[in-house]
Amino acid sequence: NCESTELTAAEQMAQSCGLESLTIKRDDLIPVLCGGTKIRKLNYLLAQPLYADAEEWHATGSIGSGNLVTLASIASHLGKKLHVHCFWVPLTPGIVENLSQLTADHVTISYYSSRVSLFLRCPWLFVGQTKRAVVPPGASCAEGIIGVTRAGIELSDELRAGLCPSPDRVYVPLGSGGTAVGLALGLALGGTETSVCAVAVTEHCLSSRRRINSLLRSTQTRLAALGVHLDGQVPAVPISIERGFVGRKYAVSTAAARDACEHVKEESFDLDVVYSAKAFA
Repeated sequence: NCESTELTAAEQMAQSCGLESLTIKRDDLIPVLCGGTKIRKLNYLLAQPLYADAEEWHATGSIGSGNLVTLASIASHLGKKLHVHCFWVPLTPGIVENLSQLTADHVTISYYSSRVSLFLRCPWLFVGQTKRAVVPPGASCAEGIIGVTRAGIELSDELRAGLCPSPDRVYVPLGSGGTAVGLALGLALGGTETSVCAVAVTEHCLSSRRRINSLLRSTQTRLAALGVHLDGQVPAVPISIERGFVGRKYAVSTAAARDACEHVKEESFDLDVVYSAKAFA
């Protein structure tokens, strides 16, 4: 209603933060399986012969990993078996809900007390070559990141269509790094001048600048092999890393994240206290 003077919840949030505008891209509404950004990554990664030809996949993550939930949904759809290797984190309602979705006949779960225990007991999940189909943590590798690169191009198309104002910054949580890297590449390919602020939700050693740069290089190399070049443009929009919102450690909620969850309730959707709420904060 153009004549209405009542502010929307998003406009109220933007006003309270001193912003001209605030736009949230709703990948949770992707109408495929369980939705979410992970669908974009896994769509490309699981099409690779190693995964397409395998009868069983292996994957790692916390007990409430959204990546594992998405993998379980895809495995059911494709008639695959999934063996997940989970390390324990503090329980929240969202984590309990995600874990409950892994209790299916085609999913086998192995539990580990911590990430360190998981790595020491099963190093083959992280390093070296294996004949088993192992999905990288967060599906963050060149093939998976191509899916998020497409999301960056999609966002650029939406900006040109006037669906939302051009952003000064795009905020995303920084876990395994694939979302930040893919958007930085895709926005550059789409010709959008902006920057990506990656809000770390994992410890520094797991979200380093070195890892970001490595993922950028490997994805650029893969895109070039597929004939996708930037022809003199910047290879990716700038990525800054914000480390002030991790809290005590990974998967532990913070007061700022819980406040962020309350802020968006009027928009009728939920934030995840482990990832998106810390980014929003």
